[in-house]
Order: sequence, then C-alpha cells, then structure tokens
Amino acid sequence: MRGGHERPDGGGGDARGEWRGEGTVGASGVRDEGGARDEALRAPEGAIEAAVTDEGRAGDEALRAPEGAVEAAVTDEGGAGDEALRARGGWLRGGGVDAVVVFALKVGFGVWLVARGLSHISDDDFARTVIAEQFAHAPRLDPSGTSWLPFPFWVTGGAMMAFGRSLDVARAVALGMSGVGAVLAHRALRAAGVGRIAAMAGIALAMASPWNAWLGATTVPEGFTGAFVAATAIGAQACGAGAAGRRCWVAVSAVLVCASLSRYEVWPACGVVALARIVAVVRAARATGRLVPGEWAVRTQAKNVAFALLPVAGCVAWMAWNLHAHGSATHFVARVTAYRHAIGAAGAPLGEKLAVYPRALLEAPEILLVSLAGFAAFAVAPTVRARWTLPLVTSLSVLAFLVYGETQEGAPTHHAARALVSIWWILAPFGVDGAHELVMRMTRRASWRAAAATAAVAGAGLAWSAARSDMWNLFSAQRGVEESRSAQLEQGYALRKAGAARLVVTPCAYEHFAWIAAYGAPESVEIRPASRAPVTTACPKVEQHAAP
Repeated sequence: MRGGHERPDGGGGDARGEWRGEGTVGASGVRDEGGARDEALRAPEGAIEAAVTDEGRAGDEALRAPEGAVEAAVTDEGGAGDEALRARGGWLRGGGVDAVVVFALKVGFGVWLVARGLSHISDDDFARTVIAEQFAHAPRLDPSGTSWLPFPFWVTGGAMMAFGRSLDVARAVALGMSGVGAVLAHRALRAAGVGRIAAMAGIALAMASPWNAWLGATTVPEGFTGAFVAATAIGAQACGAGAAGRRCWVAVSAVLVCASLSRYEVWPACGVVALARIVAVVRAARATGRLVPGEWAVRTQAKNVAFALLPVAGCVAWMAWNLHAHGSATHFVARVTAYRHAIGAAGAPLGEKLAVYPRALLEAPEILLVSLAGFAAFAVAPTVRARWTLPLVTSLSVLAFLVYGETQEGAPTHHAARALVSIWWILAPFGVDGAHELVMRMTRRASWRAAAATAAVAGAGLAWSAARSDMWNLFSAQRGVEESRSAQLEQGYALRKAGAARLVVTPCAYEHFAWIAAYGAPESVEIRPASRAPVTTACPKVEQHAAP
C-alpha cells in the first residue's frame, strides 16, 4: 500500500433553475419577479442571446432578464431542450432514458474491466475496503482515524451493514457511485444548455479515458469524486433565484460536500463554486437595487451569502473534527507530510515538484486534444464562454492546489494522475461542446452536420483511447507477481468459506490488505510486523490460533 493509511433525479427538473433536470436553465440569470414573461418569450433571437450572455460585463441585463427569455435562450439550438423533448414524448424521452443509458454504460464498462481481471490500483484500494468492513462491524464518525476522509467509508460500510461485509459489496458500491457521478455530470451538461448528442458524446469520452475507467472499476473514491466536481462546476451556473434556484443550489452543495469529504483535491472546487455564487448574489442585489449601503452584511444579504457558502461545509466540518480529535485543524496535512518523508517521497527539487501534475495531465492526451476545439470555441462563442468559464476556473484551481501541495510535501503520495480526474471530466465534454458550436457556426447552424461532427470528434478520442498502450486491459502495475493480488484474494476467500477465526498474519509488505478484504472480518485478524521480504504468492504468512 504505497499510499499508506493515509441523484440523479429522474425527470426534467424545473426549467428555471434546477440543474438536476434536463437543460433549459439560465447560466447566471435571476428571475425578474415582475413578470413580462410573454414578451420575453416572443423576443427576437438577438435579444435572447444578449439576455443570457455575460461576456465579462457586469451582467445587469442578464440578471434583469425575464425568466422566459432566459429559458428560451439556453434551450438547445437543435430543439433538444426540456420543453421540446417533453413535447415529443414526456419525461422518459426528455431525460430518463439518457440517464439510464449513461449509468448502464459506466457501470457496464467497469464490470467488463473487473471481469477481465482488474482488481486494484494499489494496496490502498484493499485497505479502504478493510476500513469499511471495520466500520460495518463497529461504526464510528472517523472510520480510518487517519488523514483519509470519511464519506466513502460511511457509504461502503453502510452498504455492508445491509448486504454483508465482502469485497464484492465494496466493488458494487464503487461501480454504483461511479455510475451516479456520470449521470450527474451528464444532467448538469444538459441543464447548462449542452445539446443532447454533445452531452452524451462528451460523457462517453470522459468515462472511457484510461484513468477514469480504472478508477471507476476499483474501490477508491476518485471513481466518483471527479464526476461530482464536474457536475457541480457545470451545473452550479444553472441555479437561479427563487425556490427552484434554492433547491438547485442545495443539490449542488450536497454533492460537493459528499465529494469534499472523500478527496482533498475537491476542496478548491468547493471554494470556487461558492465564490461564484456569492458574485451572482452581489450582482443580483445591484441589479435589483437591493444592495443598500450599511445593510449588506447584517440585514439584507447576510443569509444569501451564508447560503452560498454551503459547498464548503464539508471542508469546515473536517477541519473542526481534526481540531477536536487531534488538537489541530490541519492535522491531516501534517500526517501526510510525515508519511511522505517516511517513505522517501519528499525532498525532490522544486522544478520537479512543479512539473509533477502538469506532466500527469498528459496521461489523457485524447482529452487534451479534443479540448482544443473547446478553447477555440471559447474564444469566439459567447454561449460557450457562459457555459464553461466556471468549470474551467474550477479545473485551474484544482491543478494549482495540487501543484502547491506538491511543493509543500502535502500532495498524494503516488499516482498523481488519479487526483486530476475532475479536470478530465470537465475538459472532455468542453471539447466536444466546442466542436459542436464551431461546426454550427461554420455550417450556418445545420444541426445534423454539427451532430455528425460532434460524434466524429468524440469517436476519434475514444478510438485513440482504445488503441494506445492497450489501455483497457489490466492496470499496468498488476502484471508482475509483486503487484498481483490474485493469490492473496483466493486465500482470503478460502478461509472465509471455511469459517476460520482467530488468525495471525505476518505480511511481507502491504499485500495482507487484499487477503483481509477477501476474508471479510478484520476484527478476527491479528497483524504482526511486516517481514519486508519480497512479495510473492506465499505472502502473507497466515496462522490460525485455537479458540480459548
């Protein structure tokens, strides 16, 4: 274990502000409570575009736009928005079928990888399963008692309480959570105004990228947190004012809290999304004349600002727990830093540290290439800028956070690429959406040509993913005897079936976590100090003590 111990809602939501529904919501607008809906719906196309496009100006016209204009402006050019889809076949056609297809593809892809023999990225995966088994046996607020965040253990351990403690349950939870993440990301794209074909193609490219594929099929939180971050960064812009907007924001915040209690690289995303909401609140107050000097902080808008800060609740709660349990709000940072020093992962030259994560981004070249179309469209299309500014800023914040953490010896200790999955979940659909927009502009909005070009761009990315490095086979590190855990898993399953108890294990390194995860009862195992011998199929050494 080189890393150490360290909803979709079915249905089209409210088109005026709920990103969980299919995409006819404004990117930043606030409803004009005065009405004038009919006039807005009859507004010419130029006025509609102006109402929802904020090109860096104060955005007052957008914030004052009646809700009908906002709705009409972000409906897909090809007629694939919620209203059009519901008119042609109701809720299932508007969103349910797409959600089911996305979930089935993501989970099915993971099942296929597991069937081919993919079992883990590192021994950390099995260590996480063991901690979840311990939580199911004896629940506690901080299941690991280390720097590892608690949400994945709550979810997996809770499932084990219901269905039994086993590695199979842990894998099922991991696959299910990765499927939920993909669905949330897809529905956020639709809510932001991305066309149906572009949204499906972008999600397909993201989920099939090598690291997203591997992580989604193993028992690690990165399998869902990357998609959660993408979903919230894309969908948060669709949360307007009023009751629907508040429900939307609560959903966005809840998803981010779950993700922030799973992985630390989510934390900067929480801050960026919350800050964007605060900016929108201030703009709305100015546009409606409610930003009265002397009343902003205390009376008029204090609750709105507090509401906007909901996404950071998980980060604050974890720091408060560390202060209570360990005497320091940043105890987890000190623990990670100490571990990196202990295993010799610290002390690299500054230049090398600065290059770790930018270099790791290159491990998904197909997504980076496709994203070039997104950046080209971003430069010329106001609608693309409106949709993708917040997600891109969020991606940049995650990258900067990780680079800084690496320079301070506080970043993840191995497999740097796995911390970047949220960026790839954003860049893949960004590039596909950009390609769609560029073709629409070049062909004078010929929808069928844009759809064909979109599918071709995503298909090319998928073909490259499939061709390079045999990437959809086993994770490369598992091909040697030292990294394979097949023997340990078989031994654990055999002892579980035999009902063995009171076992004493002497590991060679960290391979015993696979054995214990398969055995399923960590409380019945006594772990002796590791022998530090080379890991072979004979590791770990297992002895059975007679019952007293």
